[in-house]
Amino acid sequence: MKNEHKKGMSRNIVADIVGSVYPNQFVILGAHTDTWDVGQGVVDDGGGVYIGLAAIALARQLPRRPRRTLRLVLFTSEENGLIGSAEFARKHRKEMGNVSLALESDSGTFAPLGLTTKSKNKVTRCILQRVLSLLAPIGATRLEDAGQRGSDVLNLAKFGVPASTLLNRNERYFDYHHSRADTVTAENSRDLDLCAAFWAAVGYVFADLREMLPR
Repeated sequence: MKNEHKKGMSRNIVADIVGSVYPNQFVILGAHTDTWDVGQGVVDDGGGVYIGLAAIALARQLPRRPRRTLRLVLFTSEENGLIGSAEFARKHRKEMGNVSLALESDSGTFAPLGLTTKSKNKVTRCILQRVLSLLAPIGATRLEDAGQRGSDVLNLAKFGVPASTLLNRNERYFDYHHSRADTVTAENSRDLDLCAAFWAAVGYVFADLREMLPR
């Protein structure tokens, strides 16, 4: 096998629903746009990109904007070493203190179960669990320790930002991961819709809280 690597330019993509009260405070929804070349990159990470876009689109349709800015960040060059998120965190390091929560979807968009969290703050964990209780109708109320889970969001967590990832029923994730099987046929449309609804709901609610999450 012969590989050829060339330097090129790629960019992060950022879209905001500007907050109605605290426009300079943020809840971030993250995913990454690059993928390995052997598949189509739908599971890793097209699904994450889709639910982020869907969450922003749904937030735009609501009659009232959330109190703080809901920011979608589609990171570039995750597969090459989290380069896009590292550069985003570097360029926006002065804003990191104003990020209430960073959410990431990069482990599949199968049936949503809840969130993971890297936060050890008891109040923050209590708030996360309280918000998740609103998702009982779709069975997505679980809160688990993130452990080693997370990719781009780790570069934001280094600045103390509370970080969470989408917890979903992804037992078959590695059947598709970085393989020719990672195509659109791997997605279940109902699960994808549920993930989009879940992402829109938690993104909006966290952005609309009266206070930022404690650190």
